[in-house]
Amino acid sequence: GVFKVKQLIEIIGSVADENLQSSLKPFHQIYLDFKSVCKPSTKKVVMKMNPGISPLVTNPTGQFVVRDLPKYKDRAPVTMLQSAMTRLHNHRISKESMKGALIAFPNDRAASIRSGDQHKLFRTIFTKIPRYNYVDPDYAYTKFEKMEKQAHENYYERYIKHLRSVRLRKQVERECMYSYNDTDIGLQPASGLKSPSLSETEIEEELCSGKCPIKPNQLLNTRNIDSKETKALKRKVLKGLKSEPSTPHEKHDCSLILTPKQIHQVIVGPSVLNFGDICVNSTNTRLLHVVNMLPMHILIHLDINLEELQKTNQFSYVIPPTASTYISVVFESPTIGKFWKSFTFTVNNIPGGHILVMAVVMPVKLELSSNELVLRPQGFSMKTCFMGTVGLYNHQNYFAKFEWQPVITKRGMAFSIRPAKGTVEPYSSLECEVTWLPGFSSPERGEFVLHVNEGNTLTLKCVAHLGHTKVVFLEPRILFSNSPQGLTTWRKAILHNVGQNHAYFKICDQSLLPTMNIVPSQGVIPFGGLTVLNISCTPTVAEKFDTRAKVAIRHANVIDLRIGGSVEIADVEINPDVFNFSGTYVGATQIIPFIIKNKGITRARVEFNLQDFEYFSLDFKDKTGEFTDPAFPDIYSLELEEGTSLECGIAFSPKEVATYDFSIQVQINFFKASELYTQYRLSKSPMIPKTTPLIRPCYVQATGM
Repeated sequence: GVFKVKQLIEIIGSVADENLQSSLKPFHQIYLDFKSVCKPSTKKVVMKMNPGISPLVTNPTGQFVVRDLPKYKDRAPVTMLQSAMTRLHNHRISKESMKGALIAFPNDRAASIRSGDQHKLFRTIFTKIPRYNYVDPDYAYTKFEKMEKQAHENYYERYIKHLRSVRLRKQVERECMYSYNDTDIGLQPASGLKSPSLSETEIEEELCSGKCPIKPNQLLNTRNIDSKETKALKRKVLKGLKSEPSTPHEKHDCSLILTPKQIHQVIVGPSVLNFGDICVNSTNTRLLHVVNMLPMHILIHLDINLEELQKTNQFSYVIPPTASTYISVVFESPTIGKFWKSFTFTVNNIPGGHILVMAVVMPVKLELSSNELVLRPQGFSMKTCFMGTVGLYNHQNYFAKFEWQPVITKRGMAFSIRPAKGTVEPYSSLECEVTWLPGFSSPERGEFVLHVNEGNTLTLKCVAHLGHTKVVFLEPRILFSNSPQGLTTWRKAILHNVGQNHAYFKICDQSLLPTMNIVPSQGVIPFGGLTVLNISCTPTVAEKFDTRAKVAIRHANVIDLRIGGSVEIADVEINPDVFNFSGTYVGATQIIPFIIKNKGITRARVEFNLQDFEYFSLDFKDKTGEFTDPAFPDIYSLELEEGTSLECGIAFSPKEVATYDFSIQVQINFFKASELYTQYRLSKSPMIPKTTPLIRPCYVQATGM
């Protein structure tokens, strides 16, 4: 088995008690471990099956024989193996024989009369009949005795298993307790020092020490202080502390002069109030723990003359007897730097010590997650494809107000950030969203300056990476055929973005004719999308033209759009152009119809000015081509497509008796065609080529009766 013993050795010496009397007591202990293992030495005996006839040396039943006896080498015939093949006594086989019966050899008859196991059956090897089994009633167990024996076996078996489970559980607990301690101090787990046992005298003294007060001439000991401190800590006073004693009992206690022994029983701590790294003008609070172990009221007064601690709510406290509490000390400093000052406190107006206050006052500061933000195209939305975030981190104990200020350069500023200003709470962060406004002329770089109120200043650089693209015209040429002189004609050109990124274009104005205009002059072509360019042409001279419009693509080549066409002079005829109102009564209306015909191959705009003739007006049969200006209701204008005509009428509504004789000036395509016609007819050189629209003035004669 295993021999394991721990021998305790106590070292005895002189030990002082509470009455300052020395006596011999154990003050140290040493353990000696004795271990030994006794291993038995046994010889394994191998038994061999007896073939039928027992040798000289055998066990009581003759079934097994020892193999290691060299002097007995003669073996008996293998009668047992041949017995299964014999049929001599098969007619005498008993029906009571069983297949699971054991073999009874011929030489075990002497042992068959003893008490055997009733649950085992035996048969002979030849006759195969059940062996006679004799049960001696004087020595055999009764049924009740067998049950009682089995119950005893079960009881002790369960008891042994329970002891083993308890031992294994304690072993696992010890392994879990000490398995995670990597420091090796030379001690084995669960074999530490044993505390010395207390005697009856010491137990009685400990019970009486809580009730009996400390004698005036008796020194303080750790046992008494620990018990009083434990009692005071259990009685916590968290609110309702007075600043001055009010009751006679409190005034009497607070006026007593405490002895050094009594002051030693008043604990005010910690002795160092370390506020750590704090922000300027931030309010910080630390707690002073006061423990009063005296059976009387005491007055604690904090002699604080420091400006940084003046926001403390209360400087004097009346502490109840045998109680503990916490005092809040508030620190706030407007000066940046290290703070290292102390203040004193008194107990019943007797100096009790000093408290050191430490702090490092720092300015308000914010930190950026990154000083440079790179924006790359994300998604298909043109307004939000260049978007990113930058984080503002406040690792201090005071909120920080900030404001972003963009740096405007000569090229402008295409970046925006939001929120532009705000507040970051203490020990938190804020995400600001930066967006680049895409465009052909938008600068790819920008800067923001972060101003922290009463704090630091940071700079954020922003860069936009556009990527390369490719743009083509769906139709490389636009024709303005038969454009009317003096009128604006519109055509459309379509830009197709076949690149992998959004494209930004700009029309080069210096390559266009003065009479042409393209809108929009710059813009964005989405990835895989189309953009329509509206081209207007307002010619003033009848001629043919052919030009090229250049479109610059950002980070790509310049593409050309060929624009050509011809300008035609409008040819308009008014029939009749003489209107004679022979006699119209006052209050009546007379209308003379006429037809305006566009004989040319282009559009024509005809305008009549009747501002000086209030009793005359025009009426058009088809109102679709009519244009009226509410500011000038007496000016009538209309547009006619090439080869079309329009039925019109001039109305006369006199309100007084009068005679009218005048000419109506007609404008065609904003040209004063009637006046130019008159000048053309009066000129002495009728062979001058026609360069503008010409038409005869309309002559009107009217009489109101």
